[in-house]
Amino acid sequence: MSPGTQAFDFRPPSGLEARIADLERQLAEAKATIESLKSEPAYTNQIAGRSDQAPVAAPWDAFKSSNGNPVLAELRLEAVMEAIPAAVLIADPKGQIVAKNHWVDQIWGGDAPLASGIEEYARYRGWWPHNGQALNGEDWALARAVSKRETIAGEWVDILRFDGTCGTILCSASPILDDDGKQVGAILIAEDTTPQRKLEHQALQAAEEAAKATEAARHLLAELSVQQVFFHAVLDQLPVGISIAEAPSGRVLYHNREAERLLGHPIISGEDYTVYSRYHAVHADGTPYAPEAYPIGRAILYGEVTREEEMRYQRSDGSQTIFSVSSTPVSDENGNRIAAVSTYYDISERKRLEEALFRSQSLLAQAEQMAHLGAWEIEIATPEDLSANPLYWSDEVYRIFGYEPGSIQVTNELFFSHVHPDDRPLVAQTIALAIAEHKPYQVEHRIRRADG
Repeated sequence: MSPGTQAFDFRPPSGLEARIADLERQLAEAKATIESLKSEPAYTNQIAGRSDQAPVAAPWDAFKSSNGNPVLAELRLEAVMEAIPAAVLIADPKGQIVAKNHWVDQIWGGDAPLASGIEEYARYRGWWPHNGQALNGEDWALARAVSKRETIAGEWVDILRFDGTCGTILCSASPILDDDGKQVGAILIAEDTTPQRKLEHQALQAAEEAAKATEAARHLLAELSVQQVFFHAVLDQLPVGISIAEAPSGRVLYHNREAERLLGHPIISGEDYTVYSRYHAVHADGTPYAPEAYPIGRAILYGEVTREEEMRYQRSDGSQTIFSVSSTPVSDENGNRIAAVSTYYDISERKRLEEALFRSQSLLAQAEQMAHLGAWEIEIATPEDLSANPLYWSDEVYRIFGYEPGSIQVTNELFFSHVHPDDRPLVAQTIALAIAEHKPYQVEHRIRRADG
């Protein structure tokens, strides 16, 4: 393969067939012109740049005319060759190159040598584009036109120019015959198609890259589809409602199954966050949430993070529940908000139990105060050191010891400081025994109130 070139199957770019036809036309015109020169004197070696005036090989004598002007014949041929916008080479029947135009040197990047025979064509270095195989001297189109009387139209060859650069040429060649059908030489026309080949190569590379990108996109889409199915399956199994909205519009993209169960309806479609007004969250006083006041709306609009916000919600069946709502914005790697996620779950039962517990505690506190009875509790995490365990008093115990409820940090040291000094050993021993044997106890002892 030629340096700097790459072998690939050629696919003619648009309009190239017309260019080949144009080259064939030029070749035919050149052959016709040469045929017309048969009546002129023979070409001399001056045509090939040689200084002696001896005629070229005998077959060229067919071009002689006894009363013609050899200088005129040379000028006419040179004019035709220079008028053709491509490289032109003319060889005699033995393959010696006897004429060329200036395009030959331009295409080959320097003074192209005039080979004395087909064996010297190897000085022109070329490779077949489709397989990268180097051309031997006899493989060139001009050599085949000379030796095999072959006509070649539109043959691509990658070349290494004499200045070290690479290129591609499009060659057409044909034998030259006299009136009797005898071969008197051959002509080659070559056009530099390097820019077209580069564009073609770039187009092929772009097509290959596009095909790879398309295939990668297909794989990615397939993978994303699998991930999306998995993602949805996971979200649908979670015991909390999940809503996802895009930024900056706030358009709701997704609810999981639990969200629809909690809300009592599917996603309400809308183009932006104003659709939130069609959801039915209400404040404690019964006034509806404004669209921008929803936790997910605040995450979208302001980047606000919400944790465990209590929200009352009016379901479509008229029932009301209480949600604990958390929301957070989602940002890309550049810190731009692209979405927001909101999670929520029903805490109405928990709130009911809390209210019931509060009522029970209130009733107990009232009963204790009326009976002047108190209750205390100790968490026994360290049985060997009773004072290291936290102690809790009911409000009435505070009052019994002369304190306002919650006005002082309760400790075991504080408790024993209020037990009469003479009774402390008995109280400590009784409590320790009850803890060790896991039995209830009863003990009477004296106390000293906070006021003395």
